Amino acid sequence: MRATPAWLERGEQVPPPMKAPKKVSPPYSPVQLGRLRGWAERLPCRYADCAPPGSSNC
Repeated sequence: MRATPAWLERGEQVPPPMKAPKKVSPPYSPVQLGRLRGWAERLPCRYADCAPPGSSNC
């Protein structure tokens, strides 16, 4: 009902209905976090201050 006046007054598209799963997903496991951290540490550095001290990625 609220979207109709927005479309009529401003020509905006009706937004799609937003839905989220009711079940909360569990956090990453330590193994998954370790893999992600290893992958992130191998990424090339774009800025001099983005790498941790002692890193050779820059």
